[in-house]
Amino acid sequence: WNTRLKREHERFLRHEIKNLLTPIQGYAEILRYKNSLDKTDTEYVGYIYEGTQKFLDFIDKLKQLQDLENGDVQTQNETFDLIPTLKKITEDLQTNTTTSKLDLPNELMIVADHELLQKTLHHLIKNAHEQDLEDSTQKTITITANQSGKTLQIEINNQGPELPPEDCETFFQKFNSKNKSEAVGLGTTYAYWIIKIHDGDISVSSNKQNGTTVTIKLPQEALNWHWR
Repeated sequence: WNTRLKREHERFLRHEIKNLLTPIQGYAEILRYKNSLDKTDTEYVGYIYEGTQKFLDFIDKLKQLQDLENGDVQTQNETFDLIPTLKKITEDLQTNTTTSKLDLPNELMIVADHELLQKTLHHLIKNAHEQDLEDSTQKTITITANQSGKTLQIEINNQGPELPPEDCETFFQKFNSKNKSEAVGLGTTYAYWIIKIHDGDISVSSNKQNGTTVTIKLPQEALNWHWR
């Protein structure tokens, strides 16, 4: 009963916050296209619009994460090649301040929920790019993938400063945005739960020589189940 009451309370809060933010964003959108505003006012209105959009996106992400934690996500498994997905994500997330290095086989077939796994890899690679890297020698994000038997392994590495053990322990916890300038800290938690519902394993390691590495291990044929 307490769990159900908590879920209803969270759902109510999300609904009410959205109801409050939506008209603010709507009015800001109307003002953005009014010719009577000068350049500075138009810029300020743009900030209001973008800020409310980020808040609304955050609410949606929080709901998705709570659904995962509560076991309310059903996987829709399909067979696909993971390599094009990794290449596309890397291309989309490439920045002017970091370099991406890929060490991938020609093909890596898997049976999994493509959309959920794509979002997971996007979050983790984005997280690697968002780390506050100190100098040019650290700014290479390396992504490797291989297969051993029926297990696929993916590693995402950045050459940033070593994370202390306590940071590795909390790496997949909610709102953990340490060492990231612009992040709310939900991406790694989301990734953790998606890997778990695919009957996989995810971990992080960090040292001075090799930087920080997130390792994902997935069965080539994930179970099609409702996580409980």
